Order: sequence, then structure tokens, then C-alpha cells
Amino acid sequence: GGGGGGFSDYTEAAPRAPEAEAARAKARPGATGRAGAPPFWAELADVASTSLGGRVLFASDDWFACADMLISPAAPVFSPSRFTTWGKWMDGWESRRKRGAGHDWCIIALGAPARVLGFEVDTAFFTGNQAPRLSVQGAYLPGRGAEDDRLAETREAARATVVMPDGSAVQGGFCAAEPQLVAAEELGSAEWAELLPMVPLNPGYEDIRHHVHGAHPVDLPAITHLRVNIYPDGGVSRLRVRGEIVRKPTEFCREFPLEGGGQLPDLAAAENGGVVLGASNAHYGRASNIIAPGKSLRMDEGWETARNPQRPAVLTLTPEGLMDLPVEMADWVVVRLACPGEVAAVRIETTHFKGNCPEAFTLEYGAFSTEGVERAGELEHVLQSEWAPLLSRKERLSPHSEAEFTAARGDLVAGARATHLRLRIFPDGGVARLRVFGKAGPHILPSLSGPSPGDLSA
Repeated sequence: GGGGGGFSDYTEAAPRAPEAEAARAKARPGATGRAGAPPFWAELADVASTSLGGRVLFASDDWFACADMLISPAAPVFSPSRFTTWGKWMDGWESRRKRGAGHDWCIIALGAPARVLGFEVDTAFFTGNQAPRLSVQGAYLPGRGAEDDRLAETREAARATVVMPDGSAVQGGFCAAEPQLVAAEELGSAEWAELLPMVPLNPGYEDIRHHVHGAHPVDLPAITHLRVNIYPDGGVSRLRVRGEIVRKPTEFCREFPLEGGGQLPDLAAAENGGVVLGASNAHYGRASNIIAPGKSLRMDEGWETARNPQRPAVLTLTPEGLMDLPVEMADWVVVRLACPGEVAAVRIETTHFKGNCPEAFTLEYGAFSTEGVERAGELEHVLQSEWAPLLSRKERLSPHSEAEFTAARGDLVAGARATHLRLRIFPDGGVARLRVFGKAGPHILPSLSGPSPGDLSA
């Protein structure tokens, strides 16, 4: 089941763990060390996405298509016959052909402070009107909520001057007026730290539209705002900003109720700083989808692996009625929790996976030190470490459903303090969401070439 395409890394035999885990990690999507493989950060969440609270505060020109679409979580589409009063409708950000000095640019506020590790730029369908070049700058400007609101309001005031003939939402036809320019220039964004120097962009043909670049390390605790520059004008479909959200435990979103009152946070949630380090296979859906906010609305909003071709030709069952498969034949995903914590409950959802739900799953945990470990080597480091069972036994999964397991009922090991979790699904299939509720501890993160998010001020 599933749709789309991707990379399958099943080996011809099932070697013994942990060597098997390390071997498969090197062949996984996003692994280093494999020719043509994406960078290690490719599986991370898009921290600029509107799904995580990102928003465009300012754009110098929104004539053909609004800059807001630059950070839409949806894939870009093309409508050959769709035109507006101002020209061809495009799914992305497209400015007018510039006839004055300078270049076009926009300001994006991230939904939360984040460590930015890389960028994916997509020029899909901009085949003769793409921006020829792009660069990205960043800043750490905490506590700007009210000021950001006011800047965004000046943008909405400009948008309000436009009326779509069919009464639909305004998707172009305006540009920054003097009040907007003055308000935006007060940020001093032209002097922000350089995260991505000017790079060339290809036209939006399928085989050359994707551009992948690592972020330059900067001497900042985290990034809260981005300035995206296009030179001198043109269109870009999407900008994906891959990174790790940084929140203090006191700021975590909380949703799991306690009997005595209060709530526990989801320690795996991307919006709290949880991170998917990698997966054995992500053929039909990104593994990082399992820690995305909210419910999965479609099958492709979850994590789905390819059918495992190494399954026995004729399946047999255990006395418990489950498929008789070795653990090495399971697919897996590794999650680093937003901070070390004591796990109290786990919720796993298979929403929309009706004919491709895994038969069963297990959960393991570890409390791993990452001192001296570079971020790019974190996955291999933890795969080679000793894991312990978090779930008391292998549990069966049901299609298009959710199941909850708690330490209080004895489903989970009591008092398990974890930094990382490994979810195994047998033998393959799809999972929509994984929620891990627990008591939060302090941040402990692997080193990056720059300050740790632990340096965030109060």
C-alpha cells in the first residue's frame, strides 16, 4: 500500500543486532556514508512550516504569488489554466520582474527557536521565471511576539487593498509600501548572520528542481527569524528549513492528564523539540511525520515503509498468533526525546493505515550520553549502544486505530528514564503518530559546531 516513491534498504540477509542496526543505518534515507545519500539532517522537521507555527511577516513583493506559500507544508501543484487579474497563478512565492534597484526579500518568523541544520529549496513549475539565486540569513530575537504581530499587520493591511474577482482569498497583486518597508528595516535584517550564502537555482523541471544545502554554523543560541533573499526577483515554490526546535521543559505543550491533576508533555513531539534521527526505511512517508503536530489527516502524513521483500515466502505464526519473524526483520525508527524524561505513557496511532498497518510493534529505550558525539554521528552512536525494553511485550496493532500503554497499568517499565526511543514495527507498514508522555528533565544534546540550545537565556 501507499503511494509515491522512495528508498528501500532491506538487506539480502538479516545479520545479528547491533551490527545489523548500524549496517542498515548507513544505508537508510538521510544517512551519511552512502553515495548520493541525503545529509543526516534530511529527516528533520521543517521548522519554518506553518504546521509548526511559522509565518511570513514581510515580503518586498507578492505580485504573482504570495510569500506565505513558500512555507506551506503541502507539496506544490501546477494548474495550467489558472490565471488571476495579475497574471499566471503559481503555487509558491513569485515577485514581479524588477525594474528598480535592489532585490526581493522576505522575513519569516519560526514557530519556536530552533537549531537550523539545512535547507531544501524547490523551484517546482517555475521553469522560466524562477529566482536565479537565493540566500538565507538568520537571527535570534526572542520575545518579539507583539512586534512580530505589528509587522504582520502591516502586511495584512497591504493585502486588504486587493479584492479577488471571485471573492477568494487574496493570493497576489500587492507589494510592500513605505510603512511596511520602514517597519521591516527596523529589524536590521540585512546584517543578520549568514546561514546560506548566495546559491544558484535551477529552473523547476522535475529532475533539477530540488536544491539541498547545509546551513553554515553561526554563533547564536538558536534561530527565531529568517531573511530569505532572492536575486534579483522571480519565483520559488517551497523552502524547507530542516532543524530541531528548542524549548525549555517549562514551555512544553502538555496534553496527557494526571489523576491528581495537571498534565504531562509529549516528550517526542517535534513542537517540543523531539527529533527523529533516522529510520530503516521511509519509502512512502517521512519517518519524522510520526512526531508531527495534530492528527494525521491522510495516509501520506504518516510514516510508511516498503513491503519487506525478505519476509518468508510462506508465513508461519507463533503460539501467540503473531507472525514468526526475527527482530532483525522489523523496520525501525529512532527518536531523540526533547529532553531526558521518565516515560509514563505511550500512544501509537495507525490512522488511515487500513490494509498496510504493521502486525505488531515493540518499544525500547536508552539513556545515552552524547558527550563528545557530533550531531551527524548521533544515530550510529545510539544504534551501537545497549537498549532495554520499554514495552513489556510485543503488542499487536489494529488498522486505523490508536492504542495507549501506561506504566501505571504495567504496560511499560516503571521509572524508565530515557533520552532516546526505538520503535520497531513487524514486519513493515505504516504508523501515523507516536506520542511519548513523561516527566521532563534537563536538556542534554549532542555537540554541533556552535553553541548548544542549552545556552538559551531565560
